[in-house]
Amino acid sequence: MYGDGVNRCSPYPCIDPGDPANYDETDADLSSYQDDGNIDPETGECEGAFKIFNGQGSECLRPGVRTLFFNCCTTNPGSWFIFRASCPDSSLRTAQAVLAEVTHYIGEYCKISIPLIGCVQRARVYCRFNSKLARIVHQQGRTQLQKFAPDGGWGTASRPNCEGFTPEEFQVLDFSKIDLSEFFGDIAPLAIGETQQKAQDAIINFQQNLR
Repeated sequence: MYGDGVNRCSPYPCIDPGDPANYDETDADLSSYQDDGNIDPETGECEGAFKIFNGQGSECLRPGVRTLFFNCCTTNPGSWFIFRASCPDSSLRTAQAVLAEVTHYIGEYCKISIPLIGCVQRARVYCRFNSKLARIVHQQGRTQLQKFAPDGGWGTASRPNCEGFTPEEFQVLDFSKIDLSEFFGDIAPLAIGETQQKAQDAIINFQQNLR
């Protein structure tokens, strides 16, 4: 209808939003360094690049056509029954990692769009680490290194940079400037200061042993 009471054909082609063939889908590059290098059979040591506190790109799906409009980034355990029915395993792993506080948020990107309609599925992207300690060291240590300066060099939502530290980079980190109280608050709330000092001393010894 154009307001004059006369039916006319639309100049735009009809699109079935339920047909996956009409989707334009883009996946973020979540590749990362993997522990799959060659091993020297005589020494048992890795022959490839050695990375410390290496992370991995991880994403969860926001409400959209792929999730039946359920939020697969939720960390509410009460929603996980619906979560399992609506979300891919990758979203579950990411949501669990966010809940465990071992992730660094990168941003969102449009994963699926439909011509003339726009984005119908967005994804939230994180760097996921094996421990809270690794996440803390990355968040506070990256800005000390020229390679990641000035903002940590985390990349973008479509191409996150979760790369770990080389031994040389790890050696020059100043752990006296890294606040580990968040990590030790979980395990020793009555002696955070003393525990943090001991941990910093142990890490410095580890740095020296890498030389």
